[in-house]
Amino acid sequence: MSEAAAKTDKSADPLLAPLLAGDRRALAQAITLIESTRADHRERADALLAAVLPHTGKSVRLGITGVPGVGKSTFIERFGLGLLERGRSLAVLAIDPSSKRGGGSIAAGRSGGLRHGDRRDGGSRPVGDRGLRHG
Repeated sequence: MSEAAAKTDKSADPLLAPLLAGDRRALAQAITLIESTRADHRERADALLAAVLPHTGKSVRLGITGVPGVGKSTFIERFGLGLLERGRSLAVLAIDPSSKRGGGSIAAGRSGGLRHGDRRDGGSRPVGDRGLRHG
């Protein structure tokens, strides 16, 4: 191993190895880190994302939007289960409007209860948008 590679390994974020190994707890911690608005967390999150990016392979990100009641959660559920049945893995990050009072995700009950979230090869996590409107 080269000296530069050894230095990179020593300075790598402690979440990187478990995250790349598929550890769900590490994934949850990484998402929490990325959501944080603290400056030190932002720096760490940016570095972690940069380290993970080369390992994403043929992963696909799909954004789904629509007015309330149009069937977004139903689509996500059925599409996700179809992917899992075909041997793919799945992670759903549902970004919902935040409560002005508590800052939490308003629709967490619906998006957090998708059936594929109970499977080892699938997961679901609701996230409040904290008033930010972006894709």
